[in-house]
Amino acid sequence: MQTTASLALDQTRFIDFSRWTAFRHAVKPKDSPMPLMQTIRVLALVIGLLALLADHGVADNFKHISIDGSFDDWAGVVPAYEDPADATGGNDLKTVYVAHDERYFYVRFALYSPGDPFTSQNNVFIDANNDATTGYAPAGRPFGSELLIQSGVGYQEKNGLFNEGPVNGLDWAAAPAGAATDFEFRIARSATYASDNTAVFSGDTIAILLETENAQFTTIDTAPDTEGLSYTFTPAPGAPLGNSPLVTLTGASWRFNDGGTDLGTTWREFSYDDSQAGWASGTGLFGFTPDAAAFPAPIQTPLAVGRTTYYLRTYFAWTNDPASAVLVASNYLSDGAVFYLNGAEVKRVRLTNDPVLFNSPATGSPVTKGQAEVTGFSTAPLVIGTNVLAVEVHQTGGDSADLVFGMSLLAAPQFPVSITDPSQPVDREVVAGQPTTFAVELVGTAPLSYQWFKDGNPILNATNATFTINPVLQNDAGSYSIRISNPLATNVTSRAAVLTVTGVPVKITDSSQPADQTVTEGEPAIFSVVATGSAPLTYQWFKGAVPITDATNSTYTIDSALQSDASDYSAIVSNTLPSVATSRTAHLSVNPDTAAPTIVNVVGTPNKVTLTFSEPVTQPSANAVTNYSLSGGLIVNSAVRDATNPSDVVLTTSAQTLGASYTLTLNKVLDLFNNAIAPDTKATFKSTIVIDGSFTDWAGVPLANEDPKDTTESTDYKDVYIASDADYLYLRVTLYSPSDLAIFYNNIYIDADNDATTGYQFRLGSEMLIQGGGGYQEKNGLFNEGEISGLDWAIAPEGVGTEFELRISRHAKYVSDGLPVFTGDSIALVLESENTSFLTRDTAPDSGGLIHFFDEGTPVALGPLSIRLDSGQVTITWSGATGRLQSRQSLTTGSWQDVPNPTNPYTFQPTQAQGFFRLAQ
Repeated sequence: MQTTASLALDQTRFIDFSRWTAFRHAVKPKDSPMPLMQTIRVLALVIGLLALLADHGVADNFKHISIDGSFDDWAGVVPAYEDPADATGGNDLKTVYVAHDERYFYVRFALYSPGDPFTSQNNVFIDANNDATTGYAPAGRPFGSELLIQSGVGYQEKNGLFNEGPVNGLDWAAAPAGAATDFEFRIARSATYASDNTAVFSGDTIAILLETENAQFTTIDTAPDTEGLSYTFTPAPGAPLGNSPLVTLTGASWRFNDGGTDLGTTWREFSYDDSQAGWASGTGLFGFTPDAAAFPAPIQTPLAVGRTTYYLRTYFAWTNDPASAVLVASNYLSDGAVFYLNGAEVKRVRLTNDPVLFNSPATGSPVTKGQAEVTGFSTAPLVIGTNVLAVEVHQTGGDSADLVFGMSLLAAPQFPVSITDPSQPVDREVVAGQPTTFAVELVGTAPLSYQWFKDGNPILNATNATFTINPVLQNDAGSYSIRISNPLATNVTSRAAVLTVTGVPVKITDSSQPADQTVTEGEPAIFSVVATGSAPLTYQWFKGAVPITDATNSTYTIDSALQSDASDYSAIVSNTLPSVATSRTAHLSVNPDTAAPTIVNVVGTPNKVTLTFSEPVTQPSANAVTNYSLSGGLIVNSAVRDATNPSDVVLTTSAQTLGASYTLTLNKVLDLFNNAIAPDTKATFKSTIVIDGSFTDWAGVPLANEDPKDTTESTDYKDVYIASDADYLYLRVTLYSPSDLAIFYNNIYIDADNDATTGYQFRLGSEMLIQGGGGYQEKNGLFNEGEISGLDWAIAPEGVGTEFELRISRHAKYVSDGLPVFTGDSIALVLESENTSFLTRDTAPDSGGLIHFFDEGTPVALGPLSIRLDSGQVTITWSGATGRLQSRQSLTTGSWQDVPNPTNPYTFQPTQAQGFFRLAQ
């Protein structure tokens, strides 16, 4: 049955309750009832299904579903809900199917247009006890979810709060990945709440609701549109006690259509109405033949002559676990046919077209006319209750005098192994280097064991139903067979298939390779050869007539050519046919290097300078401190060439000023060929911070905030440092205990105009939220109004740690209008951390925000600061016009807070026993 509640997004923000970030949401009920036309549509669907089930029995959706994106094992499961096309800006839900087995609850759903539904903008709400009065029920609506699933992760909601904590053992699986229109997923019925280890699913009946949202996390569609979809778990059916005939050769009643009209594909589906005009009833055998005596029963139902395709349908009941038996079909078929069980194809006989069309002829006749062809059908499409077996029979091309069809279908809980196609595995001829796979068609109940043989000897680890050789080599030629066993039959052995391996001689396909080359000393030289032939191909390169050690690929590279490398080069290519081919001979000329090295990049940080030269340089000249000098009174303390990249040199310097520009002068640095850099070569750089996790370049940056240790439920902030230059805002953050700063439980709110009256008022009046390295606009006062472009985020280290540095580009822009985020000379920011229920547990600072002035890193002289007590009044004065007056009650604990709108001098009446003041940049 279907209940009557639906959920939608609640825009309300709660500072101490269910707040929202880019990965969380709260919900509220929709106000509009189901539209009249939709109600009529749903009633029509229900009435149609009831009429069908009244004729053929009620199906139980106990199914074993493989989450692989194929959907064949959903055959026979009718839609539980049809949703109208009514959503824009996100995924628009269309059709929902539900099923279960003893381990899992399965859901299949379709969208009106391709989308990815397994993201943070799509939710599955589950009322695990089918009691709307318990669980999370926003705004008092009659749907109380105990379980929320988002991006494949389960969250507890049984106590009435949004996301109270994780759920264990969900065993989520979903397919396909990425954008599509048809999806399936499963969740384990044994899932437990992490908080108390109790079962999520404690009863037999649940309710489910699917929800989709737009980029702003506003609900745009739910299925059902009103209330939730109720579903009851039925007990697992048992195995049949013995063999059960489902369809008999002459006793089963079939509906058939021999009118010669193309019926498309709907005729094979479970819900198709085969009582309409053009369909008649009959029993087997069907058809016409001049050789009726060859068949075990007479033709009881003649069919019209001259058709290419004939359609037949029959019904049978199934009440047991589909996995407890095998389906054994015995077919009497003079031509070709395709068999469908509840709409899913389970067998194709002598029809090769894909897809099979109305006018597709069969490719032949059986080896022995009138002899039963035994085969196995997959049990995956079986449903508990009524099943539909549909068969389309196709006449052989050019043969209109004979067409016979009849079949029986047996369900066997115990059936010995039988290879149903004695011609398998088939012989094959394969070109060496190509793959091939051996397989046989068989029927038999589990457990089945397999062993493949080559020339009568068992193949190691070849114990699957198929055996693949990839690639096929010359020595793989031989005969291959399989031995199959189950408890009822041992050592059933197939025919031996002969594998013939043909070979293609090696041939050099590009006669111009390897090509002659002329390079300068120090440059790379790369030679290639292009060849074809049966795999595997073996390569050997030669310098002159001497083979080059380890030069056994299709290319040979000299990373840095020397004068001694000048020579002739060629390759010999061979395979196991055997065959051999020799490439042309290429000549390498190496010119002397007379070009001096140059500087291509300089990066300065407050205590080092990293140089990149145009080519490798010698270690003695690179490491000589006297070859370098710096402006601004800086001293070069050491110089070290990079051990892995000889083009890079790192200079350690005296303290630089962050944001200041310097000039580096170089002399006497030599390349590997003793060419010296031009005298007094100069390179200018600006001292900045490099996001590499070393933190040495933060020397001299003052502490902006010292946060107390105050939480164990989330990331606990300790120290925050802030710096900037013309391009970036830099943060250095230390934590009290290891955590991942870049996960979505941690947020950076930035008041980009330092005006608390603008932006999103939840924090500071923030214009931008940063979460997980992504930027989100909030300048119009709403949470996550859209994305930020050009953030150029970088953080180090990545993952869990206690000390991090990160950067944010000052050139970032709002995607909505292309305007810059940072427009003034100061900002305010606050770091926030949350627990797994997305409740705030720490901020840095504990109140207010950290103010930062963009002064391009140039230090500002502050103070001095003086304090005077006169007649009970405290007067504070300071020199200069820069700096922020801050105070706190203790010299060692608590956070510094900005004094609101202080004048200079600043006078006030003290109310505490002590107080401390400072000027901050």
